[in-house]
Amino acid sequence: MNRIADPVRALPIAGEAFVSARSHEVRSPFSGEIFARIAVGEKAQMEAAIAGGVAAFVTFSAWPRYRRKALLESVSRKLLERKEEIAATITAESAKPLRFSEIEVDRAASTFALAAEAVGRPGEVLPLDVSASTVGYSAIVERRAIGLIGAIAPFNFPLNLVAHKLAPAFAVGNTVVLKPPPQAPVTSLLLADILYDCGCRARRSR
Repeated sequence: MNRIADPVRALPIAGEAFVSARSHEVRSPFSGEIFARIAVGEKAQMEAAIAGGVAAFVTFSAWPRYRRKALLESVSRKLLERKEEIAATITAESAKPLRFSEIEVDRAASTFALAAEAVGRPGEVLPLDVSASTVGYSAIVERRAIGLIGAIAPFNFPLNLVAHKLAPAFAVGNTVVLKPPPQAPVTSLLLADILYDCGCRARRSR
């Protein structure tokens, strides 16, 4: 069942809840009714998000691996705990059948769980004896955080494709500024709430 959300939902930007005079209406593909109203950011908010992401990278990239692993595992668990709510939101926003939305939540939870496992595999050693000149040599591959990442998410999998962008980035120690799909942004806001609850620096946005 669709619901009309009021008031305008805030954008979580650099740890602050931003509400603007302008809002974007998210309409149900089923009925055309307004499902939610989302604040619209301008250039200043984009710059604030970037600055906040750069500042957060200094701290987050220094987290020991066990903390990043615990964060990702916690996100995975909480996605499953809120599976019914999130699946209903995906369906309301994207017109996806509910059973497929539930599968998407399961897949997103798996994405974060797999990223948590990857934290413990920060690199690998590759034998180079594929040619005669490099017999006895090995290459060491190390995965390192590179900084703030900009991510743009599509609407057709508004949770799992967002998870595909966030989870690997967090596993290595990167920070992310995410632009959610305008057709289905509330799903991204629910994920942001979960991330905050699991220990990310920003405050709850609603």
